[in-house]
Amino acid sequence: MYARPLGGAFWLIPGAVEGTSSFRITGLRSGRYVVGAQTTFEGDAQIAEVRAGETVQLTLTARGRGVVDATVLDFRTRAPLAGAARHVVMLASGEHTITSWDPGALARTDARGRVTIDPAPAGSIGVDCMMPSFRWSTPSADAALAAGGRAAVQLLSVELTSENGGWRHVGDRARLEH
Repeated sequence: MYARPLGGAFWLIPGAVEGTSSFRITGLRSGRYVVGAQTTFEGDAQIAEVRAGETVQLTLTARGRGVVDATVLDFRTRAPLAGAARHVVMLASGEHTITSWDPGALARTDARGRVTIDPAPAGSIGVDCMMPSFRWSTPSADAALAAGGRAAVQLLSVELTSENGGWRHVGDRARLEH
C-alpha cells in the first residue's frame, strides 16, 4: 500500500499493515493524496485530504477479481506490438495508484499484441504497460472491471523518433532527446 501526493513532485509513501485489517501511513504533510492498497489479485483506492494534526480514517475494501483482455498497438499504423508487459493498478477519481510489482513476472503481449490478465483486481482500474524498448511510449488505459467480469482495453503506443522529440540515431548509438 502506498500514498502519493496529488500535484507537485512524484513521491511515494509506503504504508504498514497492522494486524489483518488495518494499516497506517505516517509522515504525510497537509494535502491531497491518492491512497491504494492492492495485492496481485484485489485492491481498492481512495483520495484522502490530510490536514495538520488530524488523523484520516479510510476504509479500503477489496472489490473482487475479474479478467482483462488487453491489446497493444502502434498508434500510427495500428500494427500489434509484441513483448509489452502489463500491470493492473487501482484508480481513485481517475488517479493511478502505485503497487509493488516484479516486471519479470508480468504477462507479455504475443505476436498479435494481445495478452489476458487473469486474475486482475476488480473495480476502477488502470492497465499500465511497460514496453520492450525505450523506443516506444508507455501507454495506459482505464477501465471498470466488475467482480467476476471481463474487460477489454486497447493501448496505443507511439514510436519515439527524432521528428517527435524521441530517439535520435547517431551511428551505432541511439539517444533520447528532450
